[in-house]
Amino acid sequence: MTSYATHQSDELRAMYREVPPYLRDLIHRLTNNYLTLNVHRRPGCYDQLVAALLGDNQHEALFIVLNYDTLLENSLSRFSPGRTFDELDRYVSKSYQANVVKVHGSTNWFWPLAAPLSEVIRELDLDRFDPEALEVNDNVDRVGRDTRYPAVTAPVTGSKRPVCPVGHLDFACDFISRCRKFLIIGTSGYDEDLIRILSGAKDTLVLRVHFVSYAGKDEEGTWNPGAREKVDGAWARFSAGLRNAEVGISYDGFRMYVSSDAFRSFVAA
Repeated sequence: MTSYATHQSDELRAMYREVPPYLRDLIHRLTNNYLTLNVHRRPGCYDQLVAALLGDNQHEALFIVLNYDTLLENSLSRFSPGRTFDELDRYVSKSYQANVVKVHGSTNWFWPLAAPLSEVIRELDLDRFDPEALEVNDNVDRVGRDTRYPAVTAPVTGSKRPVCPVGHLDFACDFISRCRKFLIIGTSGYDEDLIRILSGAKDTLVLRVHFVSYAGKDEEGTWNPGAREKVDGAWARFSAGLRNAEVGISYDGFRMYVSSDAFRSFVAA
């Protein structure tokens, strides 16, 4: 992906512009089909997470999301039926108990275009899209020939371009400067933009940090050493400079963690 984005060939760089529409439609369809075909299977991990943080223990919470799907927003709306995410201003506000910052975009975020996407895609300058011009639309099934371009950052190595409004990032930085508990779930630690946002925590008195990932086990139930090393390496990249933190690392993954004693201890502290 990185090679397409930075290639010296105009034609290959142009192909990179087709990646976000493809990713957006793929994730949108997978997410919606999962919920449609499994009407009795809500994303329980998100529901558990939200209920524990906002209901059982009444946290003021900020969710910094690097994924593009809307599973978390759906769980938040189920927990608090009056909470909607139909406008960008509804993602963050000091009046909310829970705020959401989607650094790399969302499957229902779009930039308006002056012409159908298929006619202009090879000429688009992605760096000139204005985050303040983003629109939220939950009714787009496929981008196709539509006059909009999905606001999702295609995965590239190292620094990715945030696509969320600047005000969302400012809110996140301010929240983090006051935050005392951090729950980091499922990331490699290579997202330089996320690390920059979290760097504000290094100057505060961090009380508790839990880092959750999945290391995998073999048929005998033994941890995969290479996978554990990757998890430990990701944690090392995030934790550099943190002071006075009580640290917990879970190798069992998100699903197991939200049902664990470690999670119950984290939210109760």
